[in-house]
Amino acid sequence: MSRTTVVARRSAARSSRRDRAGALRREAGQALVELALVVTIMIVMALALFDIGRGVHAYLSVIQASRDGARVAMHDGATDDEVAAAANSAASPFATSVTIVRSGGLVRVTVSYDYQPITPFIGALLGGPPLHLTSTMAAN
Repeated sequence: MSRTTVVARRSAARSSRRDRAGALRREAGQALVELALVVTIMIVMALALFDIGRGVHAYLSVIQASRDGARVAMHDGATDDEVAAAANSAASPFATSVTIVRSGGLVRVTVSYDYQPITPFIGALLGGPPLHLTSTMAAN
């Protein structure tokens, strides 16, 4: 084999190794970009799920609070303060407002709570003011 052929083969081998190394670096960069996109989407989905879970928990607490208030109101001699205390206790840790309307033999207990999402993009998806949760129970 001639000297020029050996030098040409070595040069081709070196350039081939450089091409492979460059291709590996480009693929690593592409994988990093894909990872960043996927992780961002996963974090957004996890936060959205967390906020939706908080909203459902608040809604169920408001419903339970109005039921408990109506149960207390069914007892003879229950004052509005006792009914409101029972409803607020059942809605804990949420700061609710309780409205009690007595008409005839019926007592209507309405519990309200303004739900505000923690993550700003959920608030943007829901749009506008906080979600107003209300539950009403009537007791005879």
